[in-house]
Amino acid sequence: MKPSRAWPHDFLVATLATLPFSIALGESMLALCLAAALIAVIAQRRRPVVPPVAYYLLAFVLVACVTAAIGLDPRASRKDLLPLLWLFVLPVAATWCVWPGRTRQALQGFAVGTGLLAGQILLVNPVKGWQEMQHSPARPGFLRALIHQGSMTDGQMLMLGVLVVLGLLWQTPRRARAWWGWLALLALELLALLVNFKRGSWFCACILCAAMLWVGRRRKWLLALGVAVLIVALLPPVRARLDELREEFDLSGGGRLLMWTRIAPSLIRQHPFGVGYGALSHELMKQVAPQVEPGRSHLHSNYFQILVETGWAGLAVYLLWMGKALRDGLLLRRRTREEPDGRGLVAAVLLLMLVGLLVNGLVEYNFGDSELLILYGIIMGLTAGALRQVRRAAG
Repeated sequence: MKPSRAWPHDFLVATLATLPFSIALGESMLALCLAAALIAVIAQRRRPVVPPVAYYLLAFVLVACVTAAIGLDPRASRKDLLPLLWLFVLPVAATWCVWPGRTRQALQGFAVGTGLLAGQILLVNPVKGWQEMQHSPARPGFLRALIHQGSMTDGQMLMLGVLVVLGLLWQTPRRARAWWGWLALLALELLALLVNFKRGSWFCACILCAAMLWVGRRRKWLLALGVAVLIVALLPPVRARLDELREEFDLSGGGRLLMWTRIAPSLIRQHPFGVGYGALSHELMKQVAPQVEPGRSHLHSNYFQILVETGWAGLAVYLLWMGKALRDGLLLRRRTREEPDGRGLVAAVLLLMLVGLLVNGLVEYNFGDSELLILYGIIMGLTAGALRQVRRAAG
């Protein structure tokens, strides 16, 4: 069977549709996507687009490899270096996702995938919580057991899913049948986001929804959003979860504040060139602060983690890379703001997806999560490819 010119794009959409609820399926689809792109380059002599942001990515990967080789534990670093290879989906997305049609299809695939994740959470998490409540020696209450089922990765997937579905909803005429489908999917994902009980994802979802209302010129709904958030925050389970934030900012609790004010500063003073990408361990953290929370091997922050593992040089390259990606998103949004067919909204969704990951990265190490790492690469690729096509169309 002759390879189709659209296969890399089709497998990319399949990746976005499966990645939210199954890392195995998502990575399988991504492997097929990269293979299809390689075949297209060789058989069809299709020259791939390598946007400037890809060179920043390459620079970071090189820094990560060097620090891993000279770091404290090169053998442990190897397993964390391999997921970085998935980031090379960036030029594939930039080449085969034609703006705006295929870019919108990619976002629709992600919306469907996060919808399936929402259904999985609402069906499975309560059952697992009930089983834990019945069989755990600690005998937690149902709420505590349900909170234990929540996943940081799932929370951020749903956070981004809500944003994408909101954008697709606004691009669909109300008389269309699809409008009601997107509305139902939005409600499903919001409910699953709440039940997942991840506070960082809650806060970022509120920020992203408010930003989307602003750029979508639906500012009168900002008050309604504020009222809805207030009502939800007053629910006893939500209020109990928010009250637990005090533990994170208690030095004796071994959580984020201890990591950011004691462990990270101490390690970077000892190792200004980094301990090695992927080499940070619980044992190393425990040498600085024995009371650090059990089993934790990361610092709950992209920026502190990258600083400690790759040193000041690594953090500088990372910030330049993310700054370039944000600049691409801002330029795409600026150039498409007044264009027809909702292109400005698509650009805003891409920009806010990246903003959401970076903001959540302040308090979570989402860069170390393979699913979210893949999303970083795809979002940057879609944005850079779209910007290149818009510029060429403008002459």
